[in-house]
Amino acid sequence: MDRSVKIGFVGCGAHATRSIYPCLRHAPVDLVAVCDLVEERAEATARAFGGKRWYTDYRVMLENEELDALFVVVGPDAHPPITIDAMKHGLHVFVEKPPCRTIAQAEEMVEVSKSTGRFLMVAFKKRFCPTYLRAREISSSEEFGSPTSMDARLGLWIDRDRLGPSPPTPSAALEDRFFMLLLDYFIHHLDLLRFFMGDVEELYYERIVKHERPTYAVSLRFETGAVGNLYMTALQSPHSFQERVEIVGEGANVVIDNVARLIYYRRAVSPPEDSFVGADQEAPLIWEPAFSLSQVRNKVLFIGGFAGEVRHFAESVLSGIAPSSDILDGLEAVRLVYALCQGPGRSIRVEDIR
Repeated sequence: MDRSVKIGFVGCGAHATRSIYPCLRHAPVDLVAVCDLVEERAEATARAFGGKRWYTDYRVMLENEELDALFVVVGPDAHPPITIDAMKHGLHVFVEKPPCRTIAQAEEMVEVSKSTGRFLMVAFKKRFCPTYLRAREISSSEEFGSPTSMDARLGLWIDRDRLGPSPPTPSAALEDRFFMLLLDYFIHHLDLLRFFMGDVEELYYERIVKHERPTYAVSLRFETGAVGNLYMTALQSPHSFQERVEIVGEGANVVIDNVARLIYYRRAVSPPEDSFVGADQEAPLIWEPAFSLSQVRNKVLFIGGFAGEVRHFAESVLSGIAPSSDILDGLEAVRLVYALCQGPGRSIRVEDIR
């Protein structure tokens, strides 16, 4: 019989039950117990996803159950104490992004992971989208050359009822709202910057605010010497596509549109003067899902990276090989969030953000 990871799960909210629990059946895990502050919700979730027992206090669950690992999908304020307790209890941990609210909390989580020898994987799902994985493979290839620039956008529209009461403008309350938007949502692309290009050395940003919603335009220089642009907005139409990433190498570039479409423009000689059609071996390569086919690989849980991150964590625990998205990545992503809270209109060295 194949081995499986005995897991506990803290959190039975909308995101967890919609996007993480359904992925457990696609990974080598055994859901032993779940925990939520609301007992009825914990029981319903356990019954729905095959959990054997349920709890309202994660500490009691840790004491009562023999677990290998813990999933923690609650919120940034609760993530640090739960993940630290679990690692000190000897468990590897999968924590939803953002891992915490402050740089100091992230640094403490890093130290506990090191001192206990337990993995603390941060669920940056986009690293596990098939398109982004292939783009990383392409941009790391000799044929592609060194990545020289990256251009990325991420947008959304926030409905009025999700914004909450209108604070005075400008105000600390409004700035905290922008901080949470960066920390909870835009952090996805802040992590992708490092995933593709390495650490950010310096950045400069401008910001405009309309209807209590921000737009950021960010210029970047990476430690490799490469450059980049990042555009993030909460003002676009809800019907618009949300994201795009382009990485340029040396005579080649790769484009990912809305997670679901990848185009690789390979190195090529100039096409004939009288035709835009070049040689077959130089033609762009395109990958996209066959949405009309009801196959697992065409499902949002797989296209969006949810199933991939869950499976990667379980396989890391079984193999003893550290996950590729860990708390150090979480720390640096949180650091970039704080860099974008320093005030627009000036250059900011990321290593100076503490």
